[in-house]
Amino acid sequence: MSETTPLESRPRRLGFAAFRQRDFAVYLAGSLFGNLAIQMQAAALFWQVYDLSGSTLALAMIGLMEFLPAPLLLALSGPIADRVERRLIVQRGYFVLMIGALMLLWLSIGQPARIWPFFVVAFLVGCVRAFLSPAGRAIVPSLVPPELLGNAIAWRSTSFQTAIIGGPVAAGLLYGFGPATVYGVVAGFMIIASVTMFLVSRRPAAQSGERPG
Repeated sequence: MSETTPLESRPRRLGFAAFRQRDFAVYLAGSLFGNLAIQMQAAALFWQVYDLSGSTLALAMIGLMEFLPAPLLLALSGPIADRVERRLIVQRGYFVLMIGALMLLWLSIGQPARIWPFFVVAFLVGCVRAFLSPAGRAIVPSLVPPELLGNAIAWRSTSFQTAIIGGPVAAGLLYGFGPATVYGVVAGFMIIASVTMFLVSRRPAAQSGERPG
């Protein structure tokens, strides 16, 4: 799903201006690793569930488990992104997703015979992403001055689209070595993303900029 906003449709002539803001550059690097890992894991999980079950219905269920938490938690995710430090939400979100990747790694090494544990992990991932997405979008205005906000949003959108395309490609290349390889790389990327977010300067929730959209 595209995260394009009206600001991004305007012509951009600022180039890399937003990257002169240290916190934005650090945030975007962590976000790229995190989003790549999310897309890699989603692709590998679909392929693995199909390999184990041979069922298209199982694929539909995996997709449902990842999507369902977003509408269910909508009443909580936005207000929490307003009241809690967004950097902390994103950092902890990546840490929990790292745990999810390690769970999938463990399940894959153990030669799984059942697929229901994968549904549980997919639902956990969906719950984390329900909080991660609004917090990640809303933190950007606090990282750059107002005149660079459009440039920063455009770069964040570019990073997100890069992850959407690059994540499944990377997962496909690694899946030939087994799903456990993909999940191991995903866990490593999530560690990098979580540590990187720790390097972003702390900002109280009251100074976090606009409400999440």
